[in-house]
Amino acid sequence: MGGETPITKNNKNLNLDMPNIMNNTIIVGDFNAASTTWGYRYQNHRWNTVEEYLNSNSHTLLYDPGALETFIHARNTTNPDLVIVSTNVADHCKRIIIGDPGC
Repeated sequence: MGGETPITKNNKNLNLDMPNIMNNTIIVGDFNAASTTWGYRYQNHRWNTVEEYLNSNSHTLLYDPGALETFIHARNTTNPDLVIVSTNVADHCKRIIIGDPGC
């Protein structure tokens, strides 16, 4: 499962209501969720949705604070691209940043 968060001008909320997603699952995407947990200097309102999802489901966030940032901007660099895996496969998964293909 992957893709970008369906956030529009009128809908600024993040929806992680995904029924029956329990085991053998990898969720990848740009969640537009800023949290100090995954390297931001601030938190926005969407981080709480991701944290609540992780805390109430059998899923784990794969994050390495030493990894390259996935969003590079003139003012800052951040990691909006998250990898969430079900805990039953977490030990077999690794998040790898392959670099910017546009360089």
